[in-house]
Formats: sequence, C-alpha cells, structure tokens
Amino acid sequence: MVSEYTKKFGNAPNTACTRTAGFSPPNWLSRGFGFCPFRRRISSRQPPVTLAVLDLEGDLILTPAETIAHLKVARDGFWFSLGAYALLTKEPVKSELRKYDIRVYENGDIVVSEGDVNERPGTNYTIGFNGGLSGSAARGVVDNSFKQMIIDSNHAIHAYAKSNKIDVSESSAIQFIRHYRNAIAHNGRWDLRSPKGLPLTWRNRTLTIDMNDQSIDGFLTWFEGLQLCAQLNIFVSEHAKQI
Repeated sequence: MVSEYTKKFGNAPNTACTRTAGFSPPNWLSRGFGFCPFRRRISSRQPPVTLAVLDLEGDLILTPAETIAHLKVARDGFWFSLGAYALLTKEPVKSELRKYDIRVYENGDIVVSEGDVNERPGTNYTIGFNGGLSGSAARGVVDNSFKQMIIDSNHAIHAYAKSNKIDVSESSAIQFIRHYRNAIAHNGRWDLRSPKGLPLTWRNRTLTIDMNDQSIDGFLTWFEGLQLCAQLNIFVSEHAKQI
C-alpha cells in the first residue's frame, strides 16, 4: 500500500423526494434536491463520504462496504434524475420553474434565486426556464444519468473484483454490465468483435457477436438496469460472507 486517500463522491441525494410530492413545490424542491432554503449559496465542494486505498499500481482496493457504498451513490444519482424528470414535466411543479434562476459560477458554486434576485456578483451562467421541458428532453436527462449509473457501477464492481482477486468471468450480470458500459463508451453501439464469452445471456437479454456495432437504444429498460445493478450488490454481499 502506498497511501490512503479520500475518494470524493459527494453526498448521496435525498431519495425521499419521491415521497414528498404532496408538499408545495418549493418545499418539495428543498427536501428532494438539497436547495434548502432557496436563495442560499450551495457549494459544489462536497464532503468526502468513503475511504479507499491505492495499491502499488494505483488501483482502488475496495472493501465490500466501500463497494456497496459506491454502487449506492451510482444508483442514487439515477434516482435523483427521476426526481428531476418529475420536476421538469409534471404540473403544478414544472410551472414553478419559471420563478427561479440557477446561476453557475466560475468556482463551481451554484446559486438558486427567485426572479431577478442576484445575491452575489461574479461571472456566471444564468439559466432560467419558461416552463417545463418536453417529455423527450426531460427523458434525455434521465437517460444520461442511467448511463452514468451503468458506468460507475461497472467501475466499482471491477475494481472490487480486481483488488480482491475474484474471477468474475462466470457472472452473467458482471459480464453483461461490462459489455453495456463498453457500448456506452463506443457512441452507444455494441463492441462485440471477439467471440470470447459470447453468446452471453442475462435474464431474458442475450448478446451475440452478430450484434456488433448495432445500437443499444431500447435494449435495456431503466427497470432492468436497476435490477442489473442490484445484482452487483448481491454479488458483493455474497462474496463478503466468504471472507
């Protein structure tokens, strides 16, 4: 081991927002999105939440608890975006967006203010809304977050497997998420040039070499992606019982 360092993932979002839809929009926002109260400064510099160790090659060495924490952060980020989807598309909440401006400053700070109120000087981008986004545009926000959940979950599980010298070649879930992550990195197209490990079946989804360079659009639903990531949690938990 050469050093300990703090891996900054930021605080997991408050997923209780899905249970506070009955509040008036500003309260619903403040409870679910961390803007509490409005017109207060929010720093992008989040406190560290998980500790990891580097090996001599600079790779992460993760304990089961740390790995599950990483997987939870990835999943919660996706849940957070679902809250944003509701915010951007559903009345009466989406009309409330017209009241607020979001200012992004050079140092990364974010200020949410009502109307034309600007509480601090400085160069910034000011984002305002005339109303909610279209359903397709708002869905794009969630799609991007879904892909990031896949990428981050794949990274966490493979870091765990590598640091604990676990053979994951027989795990259909881990191999499937690896291929799906690679496809995301290849402009949303399957990269299945090698027949090794193919065909690969996870649940009712099968990957074959004939699918190489085909689009992944519509292949995996959000529900299935959550199930896939949940299986990674199960894998880590089951392995932890053996060590």
